[in-house]
Amino acid sequence: MDDVKNVTIHHIVEKAKGGAELNFNSILLHPNCHRKVHSRNLKVKPTRETDL
Repeated sequence: MDDVKNVTIHHIVEKAKGGAELNFNSILLHPNCHRKVHSRNLKVKPTRETDL
């Protein structure tokens, strides 16, 4: 199994904008990637049609 110790949780719809604290609204990201998402104002999209 891959090492999952060094990950952060990113909310697809921000909690401040009403996003749920549920699995379907979260994705695991490497901490550097997570910082880039926020600092560059990038959007993370669900990977399946059934998500969100």
